[in-house]
Amino acid sequence: MSALLAMAFGEYMEFYYTYLMKQWHHMTPGKFVFILMTVAVIGFIMMRSSTKRI
Repeated sequence: MSALLAMAFGEYMEFYYTYLMKQWHHMTPGKFVFILMTVAVIGFIMMRSSTKRI
């Protein structure tokens, strides 16, 4: 049973890796800007909510 689960998990991971690599290699400038802005907003929110101690 665990071998079957491991095989299924491996196939899912391979599928998503292939999908993400296709998206990455065929990324338009608009998609790239969206990713950069998302990372910037998440980073800004995380830095604002952190504690202010030195």
